[in-house]
Amino acid sequence: DAWLAEALALGRRFGITNYPGWHTGMMASLAAHALAAGIETDYVTTLVRKRGLQPPATRPKHWPWEIEIHVLGTFSVSCAGKPLAQSTKGNRRTLDTLKAIIAYGGRDVAIEHLTAALWPDADGDTAKGAFDVAIHRLRKLLGNAEAIQVGNGKVSLDTRLCGLDLWGFQANCQTVLDMAATTEPDTDTLLATALEMLTRYQGDFLAGEPEQPWLLPLRERLRAQSVRAALAAGERLEARNASASAATLYQRALDAHPTAENLCRRLLACLRADGKSADAKAVFAQWERTLKVVYGAVPSPALAAMLERIR
Repeated sequence: DAWLAEALALGRRFGITNYPGWHTGMMASLAAHALAAGIETDYVTTLVRKRGLQPPATRPKHWPWEIEIHVLGTFSVSCAGKPLAQSTKGNRRTLDTLKAIIAYGGRDVAIEHLTAALWPDADGDTAKGAFDVAIHRLRKLLGNAEAIQVGNGKVSLDTRLCGLDLWGFQANCQTVLDMAATTEPDTDTLLATALEMLTRYQGDFLAGEPEQPWLLPLRERLRAQSVRAALAAGERLEARNASASAATLYQRALDAHPTAENLCRRLLACLRADGKSADAKAVFAQWERTLKVVYGAVPSPALAAMLERIR
């Protein structure tokens, strides 16, 4: 990265935003690499926005999207790097439309699904009119009419302009599943990729929002996807005799999903395999307290019996 840092430092020093032989795709890839490595981030961000560079297909985590939307955990929207005000009543109602679009996938969402979810008591024409007004207000609020694409009875977020943490998590989750499905993955790479997936999962989908029927299905699917990918990666690590790495992964996953008993079961099994019965007992005790105090639940008899066998 030394040569890239030197080149970008010169570009920043002389304010370079173009040069003979400029190749947009190559510059986008270099920008993504520089941002991930923390090289001249302010200059690269300015370069991306001024030249309208489009992100690589991998949708890198640190890309400076024109509109950045976070729906895992606390909901937030930033436009050109500035947080969008959500405190006004009008903004909150307008952003409900954005949340619903994302809850239905964010791309090629049938308008009839949105109108049924957001205006269930309105007839067809009235609901369609309400939808049109909501989309107009949402485009105005986001400051870019191209951000929301409507056509052929469907609505989508423009993937060139909008960065959505949900999409990054889903792509990372699929990468983990693909790696875990291979016969002999590199254990360090698999662990790092799985931990990155869990880092992207900052919380449940729209965790702080009032529960609505249209958001609950995706919330449950994302929980299940995260747990499934963590288990797949952990079990592959165990099969590769990397039980310590698997235990690290299971613990991180259990922190994110405290009610997922299958994660606790695999974690205890790894600790037992490494001869750490005392650690297994401590982990179980802490998890049991969390389960009881926060969720009002208790471990299954099968898991309690497993702990007795470890003891």
